[in-house]
Amino acid sequence: MASNYLVRNYRYDQLKNNVVLPKFQRSLVWNKDRKKNFIQTVMQKNPFGILLIYDNPVSHKQQIIDGLQRFTTLKDFESKPLDYLEYEFIDNKCIIKIAEIILNEYQSSSKEFVINQLIDIIRQIFNKYSFLELVQQRLFINLVRKSIFDIYPNFEQSVEGNLIQDELYELWEDLKDKITISDIEIPVIIYQGPPEELPNIFERLNTGGTSLTKYEVFASTWSDIILKDINKEIAKIIEKRFSEIIDKTGMQVDNYNEGDIISSREITLYEYCFALGKLIKNKAPELFGGKKVTKYDSVDSIGFSTLVTFFGMHLKKMNTLDEKINQKIDPKKLNKLTNTILSIYQMLNDIIKYHVGNYNKYIESQIISMAYTLFKIKYDFNVSEILITEKEDYLSDLMKFQKHAPYRMFYDILRNYWSGSGDNKLFEIIQNGLDKNRYMIGVDYDVFESTLKDWATEMLDKPSKTINKESKMFLSYIYMNEYKYAEKHIVNYIYPKKILNNKGIIDGISHIGNLFWISKDKSIYSHKSDILGLVLPEEQLRNIKYYPDKEELIDLEDPDFKFKYRMFIKNRANILIEKFMDNLL
Repeated sequence: MASNYLVRNYRYDQLKNNVVLPKFQRSLVWNKDRKKNFIQTVMQKNPFGILLIYDNPVSHKQQIIDGLQRFTTLKDFESKPLDYLEYEFIDNKCIIKIAEIILNEYQSSSKEFVINQLIDIIRQIFNKYSFLELVQQRLFINLVRKSIFDIYPNFEQSVEGNLIQDELYELWEDLKDKITISDIEIPVIIYQGPPEELPNIFERLNTGGTSLTKYEVFASTWSDIILKDINKEIAKIIEKRFSEIIDKTGMQVDNYNEGDIISSREITLYEYCFALGKLIKNKAPELFGGKKVTKYDSVDSIGFSTLVTFFGMHLKKMNTLDEKINQKIDPKKLNKLTNTILSIYQMLNDIIKYHVGNYNKYIESQIISMAYTLFKIKYDFNVSEILITEKEDYLSDLMKFQKHAPYRMFYDILRNYWSGSGDNKLFEIIQNGLDKNRYMIGVDYDVFESTLKDWATEMLDKPSKTINKESKMFLSYIYMNEYKYAEKHIVNYIYPKKILNNKGIIDGISHIGNLFWISKDKSIYSHKSDILGLVLPEEQLRNIKYYPDKEELIDLEDPDFKFKYRMFIKNRANILIEKFMDNLL
């Protein structure tokens, strides 16, 4: 039986300018150590695996189906070889000879110092220029020569200067021999079967090694589901994704030119889900830690999970999303769904940030469950027809959500409600009506208060190097109500860590009783080493709500400081919990 492939050896320089990426390729996943180990294998002339390539008869380019990490590491090494090599790589007889020439004239320096100086000059040049630039017109020799003469000007017009240049020629030839990889032979399998099988082959090949995520699998299995006339913002995200991939790999993407996506507004289902996740995070930054997306070469799962949820499915059914969204979908309906989802997340963002600002603990299933609840409150959604209609009488339900959901969110975080079986609990939200939805029902007052007190008690005996998000959220629920949402604020220690450590205190340093929240708009600075109450005048302290009075603060020289500190944070935690519960009413 005839095979669907050929096996050949290619030199690296035969491949590097003719290999492109298929659109379903995965992101770069190798870390620096793995790249260095690979380059060591190559430099030692040991076998390092194969590439799987498809000769595209339309573009006449070779698509790299498997081996992206290896090939891009070779390209990166060729560009910046000294990122992969140790100092000893360039510590050879030429460097030593140049150092000896310099020391004959400048005897004030040690040999070791001059050698390290020369190595540093070479490294700086390789950091500024790529290897391929340095090859041209003996640029390397001229740059090193100039740097040496700038430091040691006596050599520029001397006989010794010519000797240095001769050594530089020999040094460069030695470096080129070690660095050049153009003649390295790479075993290549050339696939010649049906092109529609390529995504499946890609998926099967990547079941070993660094495993594909399920989203990278979707990149291949959904590669032939083309969505047309998509939202312009979605198109811009995919343009940015390809731009980043090209910048990082130094390779082109097959059948893609800059601006193609924006002009055609055609993308795959995978790309749509990918872009939706980025847009959600950018439209609702406070839900995700207050930062907008700046990198576009990695997957945000929330786009995929949101779509599956809004279509009323369990997350384990994600692989069937292509049954809901495919070539048959009306672009206008898809764009309306996109805009509606983004508006829901923006609305949720505004509700939550009013209570916690940027201090949200992001749990994906929890955030999606809240967004989906808002969606059910405001809209009717005919899934089979993908028809969204706004309800006429949703305001009363919306007010219930605005009142209860932010506190329910924090309560669930304290109870670890979404840990472990979040997918199933999200599906409960999908299945239940609004009358049974947890975000429409307030948490029992006594139960919430008891939960807060248990949480505060647990923190007493916990060493903590940093202030956790739960504590920051807790303070924000109290203070944001006072300051009517002040965007700029800080959470800091009353007794700084350094003082407590000097007193032999390890546990309870980041306890809520030792923290205070202050709006930066109140012109209170962030102290670093002093207790705020001992260095600020009383009129400024009065601007800090619930900050302890001076008489409540413990004298640092008190022999019972350790015991009194524990009592101080317990008492202050009770005061703060009382204020939190007042806001809940």
